[in-house]
Amino acid sequence: MVVRLLRILVPLVVALLAAALLAGYWVLRTESGAAWVLARAAAASGGRLRVAEVDGTLRGGLRLANVAWRDAGTEIAVDRLALRLNPDVLPLAVSLEDVTVDGARIRLPAPAAGAPATGEPVAVRDVLAALRMPVIVNVTGLIMRDVLVATAGSPDPLAIDSLSLDASLFDSLQVDRLHVTAFDATLDMRGALRLAPPYDLDLAADARLPLGEAARQSHVDVVLALGGNLSDVEVDLHSPTHGLRVDGHVAAPLDEPRVAVTVAAEEIAWPFDAREPALTATNLQATIQGRPDDYTVEAGARLDTGMAAPADIAASAAGGTGAIRIRALSAESPTWHSPRAGA
Repeated sequence: MVVRLLRILVPLVVALLAAALLAGYWVLRTESGAAWVLARAAAASGGRLRVAEVDGTLRGGLRLANVAWRDAGTEIAVDRLALRLNPDVLPLAVSLEDVTVDGARIRLPAPAAGAPATGEPVAVRDVLAALRMPVIVNVTGLIMRDVLVATAGSPDPLAIDSLSLDASLFDSLQVDRLHVTAFDATLDMRGALRLAPPYDLDLAADARLPLGEAARQSHVDVVLALGGNLSDVEVDLHSPTHGLRVDGHVAAPLDEPRVAVTVAAEEIAWPFDAREPALTATNLQATIQGRPDDYTVEAGARLDTGMAAPADIAASAAGGTGAIRIRALSAESPTWHSPRAGA
């Protein structure tokens, strides 16, 4: 009985495996298989996805032209898209390799006037949960060039010159390398975010931002490190070029954010790019505590306007949404003195 059953099952299993291998070969390594996959994807999108030209195979390299997506006011148009798909069994993974996107235009809908609050904390958690994948998804060698992002009704689109990315998705988002150039600024980022509570976070970023007019443009370098988790984020930000440091914590950023940070700077000049700044602050020390709608600031610095002797300033303030109140202010210089007073 067992032998007879095996004689039936073994050929059946072998036939099924052979059919699966042949189907996989056809899908991954033939142009007709790639065209079939794209046709099924377009049909499943309900007409939202359109691809004008298809060339190549998924495994050997697929090249698409004039790719478009339209859905609920969001429009995405890509002139050229190329990629290779590399599946793996142990561990179960899908790799998107050598992905290039040239000439992308992304148009987002304008926020509806008077739209009710959408419950931001829930929305963020929903996005993080949606990013969790049943299999490992690797993206290697992604390069995007000439990208425009615009919001309906906005005259100033965001222009991204180039973006390159190596990352993976599973139960965490792992960014091995992200490099962005836009508006003469650059950003390099790497790190990881676990996509389930408590959302462990380890992120490092370096940015170079332009300051001033193009004819005499300077720049500011910023280094940012975020740690902890999304219940209590540790913040460490400093500028090697401008001697500024911010460190502290942001508690419950997805619910009711509460900050406790210190700011220190050896010297800050304003305007930043001026040859002869109107105001220079040295030995700046400040603490900021509270929520966005209820916070306090304690600060002290030596201010120099170049028109009189430098003055040591100490101030205490409290604020909320759209308003700030000076609680105490004192100033002292070699030539004059103002006692501490409330306002």
